[in-house]
Amino acid sequence: MAGVSITWYTWLEQGRNIRVSRQVLASIARALFLNPVERDHLFLLAGERAPTRRTTRRAVSADTLRFVELLGAYPCWVFDRYFDILTWNDSGAALLVDIEGRPEHELNALWLLFHEPRARQLLVDWEDEARRLVALLRGELAANTADARYREMVRDLGATSATFRQFWETHDVVSFTSSVRRFNHPRVGRMALRSMKLDLVNEPGHSLMVYFADPGTADLERLHALTGMPGPDNGRLGNGAASVLLGAGLP
Repeated sequence: MAGVSITWYTWLEQGRNIRVSRQVLASIARALFLNPVERDHLFLLAGERAPTRRTTRRAVSADTLRFVELLGAYPCWVFDRYFDILTWNDSGAALLVDIEGRPEHELNALWLLFHEPRARQLLVDWEDEARRLVALLRGELAANTADARYREMVRDLGATSATFRQFWETHDVVSFTSSVRRFNHPRVGRMALRSMKLDLVNEPGHSLMVYFADPGTADLERLHALTGMPGPDNGRLGNGAASVLLGAGLP
C-alpha cells in the first residue's frame, strides 16, 4: 500500500542505514492509517520534520482563482513547473474523482498517475499518458539540472514505482501538445475531451490546463451531466467567459 518493498520496509523498521525521502514517509503514514500525531512522530524518528499541510490554493493569485471559477462547466486545474496541482474548479474535482482533501504530496500529477489505482481506471489510455508525463519530466530535468526538486521527484518515484522506473529508463523526451484524452468516468461513462494548456505569464512557472468537448456531441452531454453545469451553446462563449472579455473591452 505504501509502494515500497517488504525488505526495504523491514530495513526501515530495523533502523538500518538507508535513505528515506519525505514522500516515502508520507506514503507509509498513509498506509498505516496514522493520525496526525503519529505521522509527525514517524517523521521525527526518521530524522525529518513533518511537512506542514497547505491549502491547494497556495501561490495562486486572486485573479487566477476567479478565472478558474468562471470556467464553470469546464474542468480545469492550475499546475506549477513540478506538476503540482495548485488549485482547481468544481468541474475539475468532479472529473478527477476524490481529489478534494488529499494531503500535499498526493496533489501532483505524476504521483496520482503512478500511485492512485483509480487513475488507471479513469484514463482509457493510461500507459500513453503516463509515458508522456515521464518524458515531460525528463525534459524539465534536463533544462533545470541545478534544481534539486526534479532530482528528488525522480528518486522518489523510482523508489516507489517499478512502472515509473521502467518508463524512465526509455529516456524518451517530448514537448507538451494539446490532444484528446479519453476518460472512463464511474459516473457518466466514456467521453473524449480536448485539452488546452495556457501559461500564466503573470505567475511564472504556473500554467492552466482546461478540458472541453465539441459542441453537439455526446461527450459534451456527459460532461454537463458530470459537472451539473450547462456549457455554451453552439460553440458560443458562456456568460462567465463573455463577461471577462467584455470587461477587457473586447467586442
